[in-house]
Amino acid sequence: MKYVLSLILLLSVAICSAQDYYAECNTLYGEGLRVHLHNLIDNHQEYSYSNCIAALKESDEDPNNSNNVLLVYKETSIHKNNFAYDPSNPIHYNYWNREHVWAKSLGSFGPGGTYENSPAHTDLHHLKPSDMSVNADRSNKSFDNGGTQHTEASNCKYTNNSWEAPDNVKGDIARILFYMEIRYEGDSGEPDLSIVESLDTYPNPEIGKLSTLLEWHELDPVDDFEMNRNELIYNWQNNRNPFIDHPEFVNRIWGSDTIAPIVEIPNVFISEYIEGSSYNKAIEIYNAETTSVNLLDFELWKISNGGQWYEQSFSLSGQLESGAVFVISHSNASVEIAAISDLQVNLNHNGDDALGLAYQGQLIDIIGESGEAPSGGWDVAGINEATKDHTLIRKATINTGNTNWGNSAGMNTDNSEWIVSNIDDISNLGIHTIDEIEGQSTQTINFPEGWYFYTHTVIPEFTSLDSILAPIIEDVIIVKDEAGNVFLPQWAFNNIGVPNISEGFMIKMAQAQTLNLSGLAINLGENPLEIHEGWNLFGYISSAELNSQNFFIYHADDVIIVKNYMGAAALTEFAFDAIGPLEHGSAYLLKANNSFIVEWE
Repeated sequence: MKYVLSLILLLSVAICSAQDYYAECNTLYGEGLRVHLHNLIDNHQEYSYSNCIAALKESDEDPNNSNNVLLVYKETSIHKNNFAYDPSNPIHYNYWNREHVWAKSLGSFGPGGTYENSPAHTDLHHLKPSDMSVNADRSNKSFDNGGTQHTEASNCKYTNNSWEAPDNVKGDIARILFYMEIRYEGDSGEPDLSIVESLDTYPNPEIGKLSTLLEWHELDPVDDFEMNRNELIYNWQNNRNPFIDHPEFVNRIWGSDTIAPIVEIPNVFISEYIEGSSYNKAIEIYNAETTSVNLLDFELWKISNGGQWYEQSFSLSGQLESGAVFVISHSNASVEIAAISDLQVNLNHNGDDALGLAYQGQLIDIIGESGEAPSGGWDVAGINEATKDHTLIRKATINTGNTNWGNSAGMNTDNSEWIVSNIDDISNLGIHTIDEIEGQSTQTINFPEGWYFYTHTVIPEFTSLDSILAPIIEDVIIVKDEAGNVFLPQWAFNNIGVPNISEGFMIKMAQAQTLNLSGLAINLGENPLEIHEGWNLFGYISSAELNSQNFFIYHADDVIIVKNYMGAAALTEFAFDAIGPLEHGSAYLLKANNSFIVEWE
């Protein structure tokens, strides 16, 4: 019972520390998550190979007998002191030694290998106590199901090139190997390890079998022993196995969740900023939605005097009604500010401190920006250091947030989104309205990381593609249209020109971003969809929830195939549809055998 209580307490601490460890991973998927996790677990504390023995005595201690360790394949308990120091001594055949789950020869990081000085040789996360003779039989085999039952490790099976672990540790093995691939990416004189689908991988730095390991990960979930082991190794090496703390990361790197889900972001933005005398600091946010929003999904982020998002965050709570504001101020602000405030915290920002409004971990509006901060504050509307000793009021003509601070701040009073007022001006705090413009509409486009197909459902105020994408331009890698014209922001090259109604675009993003695009609503009746023979990239601008078969119901014989940005297809001839309802604002690839025109409904 004493052990169980200690274990519970240890795991509670582990969960708390793991949450902080992965604080920036919530919105990452695919390659972005892979890179971030590698940087997170890289450069761990190294130990000598002999010191690994003492570490394994802790990490793999038998929970029911503190004098023993558990053997990974044989699944028996053995005294910690029965270590196989002498491989030539027959008595030691049944002692334990250090099993490299990722075999040393499959990466050349053993003694005499290309990477013998690499920390991979002594990385505790992939070392496990193993019966010496069983360890020798496993050798450098990859992992897969099936084969001959092992005579000593009776829950294991093997072939000439594969090894099947016992059911109770299959998930452990898989998560160890997932860790190794992410940890060792070929930098700093280390091997570049890869999990592959094949089994005969020697001498390449590869191990198999990926599909089997993904299956094992699902069949044998993380248990208390594995979590405890991860925490103890963290105490030694100062790095963790992410796939024990967050098993869902496996599917977000190797599985079906590699593309970030599209999150519908409410139209909530910063409507006023106060950087006044003493503790007179406040931020006002405004709900431009037609319904209330739950503020639990929002945070206020802060960067102090330069740096990266975020160094400090303030959680919000409660419901914010449509057209209402929420005021956050310093806990020692004036009585007048306090009377208007909905939340008082240690909001002690200065002119060179950036503030941002985030929704579910994603920035949706900012004042200032990350990176190097100006000495006094940022210029706004042509006024020097306007974020210092001033009040900023969002213009009534602005109806959405903006994560491009340069565009938001503007160069003069005409093109800035803000009115700059005097220090300690709180006359507008707690009140905000936006102008209703006839025919005006806002399109919110949630771009995932990687490739995406989209179209415009409003006629933007700024017609050129570089102006339209300006708020997210830093993360735009390339944009292509149907004809193969491209926009490359990095090279300031753009031969796409002005987008047409219903024209689709392929865009590749460095990371997920949200674009709130204001403009005149499109009159569907005046803009029929023209489809030509061959491949088309068309934008779906209707709000009707129709699948491709119903949308092209009068042209079923003309449509060969329709695809979305994820590669899902609809084949009219075979009544097959893996796309589902066409999405307002998305674009689709279509191959037609005839030209035709579709009237929007």
